Amino acid sequence: MEKIIPLISSDTVGPLGVKHLPRLWLKTLLASAGRLPEGYKDIRPGFDYMVLEGLKIAPDAARAYIMESRPGYLGFEAWVRAQEGVDLTQENIAAVNRIVTERKKGPESRLQLLAENGLPEDSPIESSIMLNNLDDWRSIHAILTPAPPPKPTVLILCTGNSCRSQMAEGILRAVAGDLIEVVSAGSKPAGKINARAMQVMQEIGIDISGHRSKHMSEFFERSVHTVITVCGNVDQACPMFPGQVNRHHWGFDDPHHTQGTEEVIMTDFRRVRDQMRMVFGAYAAGLRHGGAKPVK
Repeated sequence: MEKIIPLISSDTVGPLGVKHLPRLWLKTLLASAGRLPEGYKDIRPGFDYMVLEGLKIAPDAARAYIMESRPGYLGFEAWVRAQEGVDLTQENIAAVNRIVTERKKGPESRLQLLAENGLPEDSPIESSIMLNNLDDWRSIHAILTPAPPPKPTVLILCTGNSCRSQMAEGILRAVAGDLIEVVSAGSKPAGKINARAMQVMQEIGIDISGHRSKHMSEFFERSVHTVITVCGNVDQACPMFPGQVNRHHWGFDDPHHTQGTEEVIMTDFRRVRDQMRMVFGAYAAGLRHGGAKPVK
C-alpha cells in the first residue's frame, strides 16, 4: 500500500489554535490505515506527548480514539473538547504553543537531520519544527523523484579471466562506465591478473590492479543485459544468463601465449590492447547513439 508523508507542519493550528495537534492527528490516522512511512511514528514522546499532556489529555486515550474511530480533524478536535479535565484556556494554549515553538532537537538528532538534508554542522537551524519540515520535504522529494534504474550489466568473458577479458573490462568501463556496469569473468579462471596486462593498461592510464579473476558462475543469478566473449574457447561454451538481451563474440589473440623476448611479448600485449581500445571504443560510441556495432 502506498505510504503518505504527513505533510502538516508542527507549526500548523486548527480552530482550537493548538500547534502540532493537526500533525499528530494525521500521523496517527495514517498509522491506523497502515500508510505511515517507515521512520515515522504515531503518538509518541516528544511533541505529541508535550502537546497532549499540556492540554491535560492522556496520550494513550488520544491514540486509541484516532486508531479506532479514524475521525476527521474537526471530529478529533470535538473529542478533545469533550475530554474531562482538558485545559483549553487561551493562557494554556499559548503556553503549549510556546513549548512547541521553542523546542530544540538533541545535539545528535540535530546533526543527523542536518547531514541527511545536506546541511553543514554549523547551520543556524535550531528549531525542531524546521528540522522536521526539512525531513518531511526530503522524504516526499525522494518518493516523487525515485532513483534512476540500475545500469545494464555487460559481462565480458574469456577462459582465464586473467588477461584479455580484464583488459577489455578496464577499457570499456573507462569509455562507457557512465552508461553500463562492466564486469568480467572466465570459464576456467586463473585466479590472478596477468602482470603484463596490468602494465600495458597502466600505460594508457587505466588501473586494473584491483580487479579479481573470477568464475562466470558468480553471475548466473544476476541479470546480465549483454555478454561479450573475447576468445573462441569460452564462446563455444557460454551459457545464457538471466535477463540477457544481447550476445557478441569479438575474438582477440591471447598475448599470454606469445613467445620471444620481453620486448616482443610486450609489443603483442600492446597490439591486443590497442585493438580492444578500437573495438570497445566503437561499441561505447554505438551505445551513446542507440546502437552497439564494433569496428574491426
